[in-house]
Amino acid sequence: APNVALLDAADREGVLIWDENHRNGQDAEMEALVRRDRNHPSVIVWSICNENFCSTDSESADAKRLKELVHRLDPLMGRVVSANSNVLNGPETPLDVQGFDYSSDQYDQWHELAPNIPAISSETSSAYSDRGVYQNNPTDGHVRDYDTEFPPWGATAEAAWRSILQRPFIAGGFTWTGWDYRGEPTPDGWPDVNSHFGIVDLAGFWKNRAHWYHACWTPLSDRPVLHLLPHWNWQHEEKLRGVDVWAYSNAEEIELVHPNGSSLGRLKSRACSHVVWPAVAFEPGRLEAR
Repeated sequence: APNVALLDAADREGVLIWDENHRNGQDAEMEALVRRDRNHPSVIVWSICNENFCSTDSESADAKRLKELVHRLDPLMGRVVSANSNVLNGPETPLDVQGFDYSSDQYDQWHELAPNIPAISSETSSAYSDRGVYQNNPTDGHVRDYDTEFPPWGATAEAAWRSILQRPFIAGGFTWTGWDYRGEPTPDGWPDVNSHFGIVDLAGFWKNRAHWYHACWTPLSDRPVLHLLPHWNWQHEEKLRGVDVWAYSNAEEIELVHPNGSSLGRLKSRACSHVVWPAVAFEPGRLEAR
């Protein structure tokens, strides 16, 4: 369950909350959660459980009972009940909204099985990276800050959200995770002690992936967004092999200008995507995108 201070901030800032119970089948816990949080307008979904915590001897029956409890305790706000659990999905689901947990390659199949039941991506991506790092280093526990790294169950932010945005039957999604956190040091283990899943790091600073989200969800009519990566303070080895340069933008075209003044070309940019100039020769100075 979210901290009350987080709910208060979400109410003020317009952040939408997936309010999650700890375990399926625990009626008293679900009731306490709903009674505590039902006056927060930021809460839009009551979640019965998450992944392994959805497993009981009577999963569907327990979920159905908790859903009925939620609607009895919160009858007026029009909120729906879901769960971050693929085993509770399907045409006989006890949920108001199916929660698709990763597995974007199964979205279409699941929709065919239950085409009239709403669905949302209850957890997606799990891409990982570290702010300002551009080479993987398992010894130091660092993951490069391009949107290329993800675990076997996940996907890059761009790929995960493309699977959602291209399917009108999916209402939206919840990215794992907004912030880095202590624990689950993925992909590397000890002595690494924190996760790398966050869109922002432990101090709240944006990683490059945050700029992808910014460009994707900011209409050009509101303001232009253009973010160039990586940094341009390289040493001798990058002079030899060149640097892959990415840009995130909501513009239709982007031009890259080398420090020597030459244009490296204008590239067309699709919405919620990125453009790449591979192996750009390093030269000290100002690398500019426009």
